[in-house]
Amino acid sequence: MLMSGIHASIAGILVAFTVPARPKKGKQWFLRHVHRLLNQLEDLEKHPDHTTPILAESEQHAVLATVEETAKKSTTPLQRWENGLEHPVSLLVLPIFALTNAGVALNTETFINLFSQPLSVDIIMVLVVGKCMGITLFGRLMLKIG
Repeated sequence: MLMSGIHASIAGILVAFTVPARPKKGKQWFLRHVHRLLNQLEDLEKHPDHTTPILAESEQHAVLATVEETAKKSTTPLQRWENGLEHPVSLLVLPIFALTNAGVALNTETFINLFSQPLSVDIIMVLVVGKCMGITLFGRLMLKIG
């Protein structure tokens, strides 16, 4: 893109125009298909030997996997992309963007120096491990309290 003379922002907008905003299948198709699959699931539940959970029975799991595929066909590619990119963008792209806009130099030397300093390692461990432990312990405490 850089060598073509088209700015990356404009190229991104042009690519976005090519993403379909309508699903492959319509609402009525989805409702009919899911209704049929739910009927299959109910028929499988009526068997007298039904004692295992739904994920342990291969037939029921197959019906649920088909329901998932049906839902994917009835959503737009734009929605699927948005849902698929939500975590990478929020966990990787936005922090890098924030650090570079704050003037923090991001290079390998910075990361090597970051992990060679004991105070930096302590801060990272406290933020990562401490936050996970704090959330877990607080959640358990709230469950016990009710």
